[in-house]
Amino acid sequence: MNNREAGTNNSEAVTNSSEVVLNGSEERANSPAVRASDAERDQVAAQLQHHYAVGRLTLPELEERVAGAHEARTREQLDALVSDLPGEPKAAASPTYEIDSRLLIILLCTSPPAALVYWLIYYIREKNL
Repeated sequence: MNNREAGTNNSEAVTNSSEVVLNGSEERANSPAVRASDAERDQVAAQLQHHYAVGRLTLPELEERVAGAHEARTREQLDALVSDLPGEPKAAASPTYEIDSRLLIILLCTSPPAALVYWLIYYIREKNL
């Protein structure tokens, strides 16, 4: 009987210890001191290269920050490298298509089937947007 009780207590201890680990990992996931992954380091390096391309960083600043990104161990260190730069670039607006009336008139005069094709392409693009 004692062996059974001991076995039950051991399984409870294992269950309790796994709950402690789960709760600890949840707390660590929300903490800024979480270790950064290689993908996160590469993403920060790409952001820095974008900011260099648009003129927000000089070449020495880029080199220094990219080296810092590859040496960073935590997400907090990575965030510090881009904290003084604007956020992610906004997605470009979807293109709008306008029919060129001059081209349509020329096509109507010279080749009506080509004008029809031009108009249909414009019409289909407008419907798909």
